[in-house]
Amino acid sequence: MLSYETTRFNSNYAYFNLKQKTMPNGLGMGGQTGYFALWLDAEDYGRGKCAPSCSSFQSPQLSKEEDFQFTHLEVRVCRMTKHPPTIGELFFQLGIA
Repeated sequence: MLSYETTRFNSNYAYFNLKQKTMPNGLGMGGQTGYFALWLDAEDYGRGKCAPSCSSFQSPQLSKEEDFQFTHLEVRVCRMTKHPPTIGELFFQLGIA
C-alpha cells in the first residue's frame, strides 16, 4: 500500500455527497470537484475517475486511464471496537440506508 504526503495547498481530503441535485453525488478523495485524485460516482455505480494531478496530495494519477470502470468495491473501516460493524451499520454511517 502506498501513501502520499499532503501538499498543504488545501485541506480537501475527502468529499461525500448523496441524493443532492446541486452538487455531484459520489465519493471524492483529494483535490476538488471535477479534479479529485479519486472519484467514485454515486449516480452511475461502477464509474470512476482519477485526475492526472491532485492539489491535496503529492500523488500521481491513481489509475492507468483518467476514466475507469469497476465492478466491485471493498470498504474497510479502521476503528477500535469490541465488535465489527454490520453491513447495515456501515450503510447507515455512509447515509445509504
